[in-house]
Parts: sequence; structure tokens; C-alpha cells
Amino acid sequence: MAHDQTLAADVRTIALNPLTKSNVYLWRLVAGDTWEITRVYTGLSTGATIAKIYWTVKVAATDTDAAAIFQVSITTTSTATGQIIDANSNGGSIELAIIASKAQTALITPGQEYVYDIVAIDSNGGAYTLELGTICAQQGVTVATT
Repeated sequence: MAHDQTLAADVRTIALNPLTKSNVYLWRLVAGDTWEITRVYTGLSTGATIAKIYWTVKVAATDTDAAAIFQVSITTTSTATGQIIDANSNGGSIELAIIASKAQTALITPGQEYVYDIVAIDSNGGAYTLELGTICAQQGVTVATT
């Protein structure tokens, strides 16, 4: 796959044509809390229907998905892990809300950096990386859950 990279843009060109959000740094998160990420991705080619989204968090990008700290997937059906709210890119964008449970985020060691990505799978099986970044969570103070 061809990549167009510049220091200013850090953009990857792929068939769906999103401008991959790169070098995103998520740091205002607390390990052991429920995390919800909502996104609207624009600049997509029209006509693609997104069937599934994955949010994968790993120690290293080269780790297998099976070795991930956690991996959450969503579809257009609303579940405890979120939903693809607008799956059809006819308007050039898609919208999603994806949720990691407190049990999943409790696996994060506060102060350690982890890599993550958000990947879309279209109805034809094509995979498109929408976002790449780093997560560094903080230690919470309150441990009560009820």
C-alpha cells in the first residue's frame, strides 16, 4: 500500500481515502474507568458501507491482536461496546461511539504508554485505519464502584 508522509500532514493514502488521524495522544483517561470515544471521520470517498469498527490497544504495534491489552468491536447495532452511528459514507463521513469497559481499562498500567488504532471494515471486507495513536492513562484515586 502506498503511503504519502510529510512532517506537516502525516497522512496515509488508502482506498477509502480518509485522512488517517495519526499521532493522536490520549492522556486524560483514568485506568479502571469506562472509556468512551466518539468520532466523526470526514474526507471519506462516498459509497462505502462500514460493517465493523475495531479499537485495539497494545503494548507494541507488532503484538498480535490476541496479545492486545484489549480490543473492542462495534457494528451498527447498539451494544454495551458502542455503535457505528452512521455507517454509510455517502456524505463523505462516518460517525461512531466505542466503549471500553472498566474491566478492560483496568488492564492498563498507569503512566505506561500503549499504542492503539481504530480500524474500519467495510461491507466488502476492506480494512481502513482511521486513527493511530498512543494512550497513557492516569491512576485514579477513588476505587469505589457502588
